[in-house]
Amino acid sequence: MAKEPILEETPETTATMDIDPSEKSKSKSKKGSKRAASDSSSSDSEPETKDLVNVDFEFFDPLPHDFHGIKLLLRQLFDADSHLLDLSALTDLILDQKLVGSTVKVDGREGDPYSFLSVINLGLHQNTPAVKSLTTYLHSQTTSTPLHDLLTPFFNPEGQEGEDKKLAIVLSERLINMPPDISPPSYKMLLEEIGYAVEDGEPYSFTHYLLLSKVYAEIESSLPPHPPNDPTPHHQNV
Repeated sequence: MAKEPILEETPETTATMDIDPSEKSKSKSKKGSKRAASDSSSSDSEPETKDLVNVDFEFFDPLPHDFHGIKLLLRQLFDADSHLLDLSALTDLILDQKLVGSTVKVDGREGDPYSFLSVINLGLHQNTPAVKSLTTYLHSQTTSTPLHDLLTPFFNPEGQEGEDKKLAIVLSERLINMPPDISPPSYKMLLEEIGYAVEDGEPYSFTHYLLLSKVYAEIESSLPPHPPNDPTPHHQNV
């Protein structure tokens, strides 16, 4: 999987999170805010001055008008491999799961999602074409790792019949340079939602969670060999 791009020279930020867990109820009301302050200075020779920019992040259930925002975040998550998956169908599946999942916004309920977190219930959607392509892709990415054999029983359509193992595929992504401290409350609310769903008799009792992560892969250089005593640099046209 491709590495996640990082914008350089990001201003140093400090942040605090204030989310009251009591506001999370079975009615799935998501209330929370985060205020981030960024500071900058004009030069090393001048006295240090700080400019504060306050941003409130709010948590909501995934809504129908979030379709394009979530699909773009999925494309960012899978990067160069996104064409191998049916992102539209995966987005519809995320929106159809009314019991679990959340988005983070800054412009209120009708705004665009800056982040999302949800799970794919493999026991319910194992035979869905979009989930089949997702599991095939994930399995192929672990071919040279010990995880491959561990995932085989889960990804095999007959693998979970009569088994006590139940897998949830966690899908999560945020815009580049979004503060990472929005993640802990998102995961906390997700676990609470799963707990509420299980209490209501819904099939969300999982034994395993599969979290996706981008990795860096070293590739062989395509440049011609450089003679050790040749000071002339070689250039490659792209």
